[in-house]
Amino acid sequence: MMTEELFSSKFDELIELSHSSNKLEKLLTFAEELENQEEWSYLYYVNMELAETACSIGEADLFIDTFFWCLDLYDQNKDRLELDNLLWQYKWLLEIIPQSLRFTLEDIYGYFEDFKNRLLLANYSLRPYYQALFVNELYLNKLEHAKQNYQLFKDSPRDDFSNCEKCEMYDEMNFFLKLNNLKQALTIQNEIISSSIECDDAIHKSYSKLLLPLYEDGKIENALIIQQKAYFVTYDRTKYIPELAEQIIFLTFVDQDRALELFYKHVDLCDNFSNLSYKFDYWLAALFMAKKLEINEHDFIYDLKKLEKIVYDLANDFDSRNENTEYVNKVNKLLSV
Repeated sequence: MMTEELFSSKFDELIELSHSSNKLEKLLTFAEELENQEEWSYLYYVNMELAETACSIGEADLFIDTFFWCLDLYDQNKDRLELDNLLWQYKWLLEIIPQSLRFTLEDIYGYFEDFKNRLLLANYSLRPYYQALFVNELYLNKLEHAKQNYQLFKDSPRDDFSNCEKCEMYDEMNFFLKLNNLKQALTIQNEIISSSIECDDAIHKSYSKLLLPLYEDGKIENALIIQQKAYFVTYDRTKYIPELAEQIIFLTFVDQDRALELFYKHVDLCDNFSNLSYKFDYWLAALFMAKKLEINEHDFIYDLKKLEKIVYDLANDFDSRNENTEYVNKVNKLLSV
């Protein structure tokens, strides 16, 4: 039997730790101890912190499993547990769940509908629902649906449960990049940087998304400056593996030595990670770099034939689930440059 005093002492110590794999392991150990003792109410709060940490470092499947455990316990104990933090994490679920191949497209849209219903029951604005939905439609390349839900997002009122303005602007920036409107995307990125709101994640991710569009627009010097900023805030963190991959692809065009250096410096970060979506991004960048630079296969860390098969197999798996050809098209387009 764990006393409240002992639980608070252990839990408060863990909360103070920054999100990392070390914190994740400590939380998992504490959660196992509480589960063995059947301390479900204490375990709920530990698992909520575990889910937040897993999300923060990009461990998609662990976040999903832990979040669903918390959601199920909440639904059984609505009169005893607090809702708002759970709804905040539900927003993260809608961002992350497309990264997992365990869920069908029907499953994913089912969670969107469930989130919408929970917002309505709690009397919150549907603004974050429409925001998450237009981002998902961009991911699926359903541009007309994305435009419709983007407008519904913009028309919905902000309230205490809306995402911060920087996070909203980051998704808007990606919306305009998808529409090939680089000018508007750059305007929004400048607004993200100049905003006084304390949220660095949107800034950190936004830099890398601009690199290839700037390169393709001939703004190479500008892109090189942005890449330096991007690397400073994204290096050596699993959360930013997709951004590192984008930097490798850009540097392959403009600074081959730097591309190789960055790739080798962080390849273990990718290979030791579980998120298949992140692995796909990094492995695709590696494959493109090796082919573009005509690296001798005997001098490379991967067997290129096997790597190419893995990349295409993953692309086909995601396309099969998403009912489109976006992943394979992305691979074909990049490798044909």
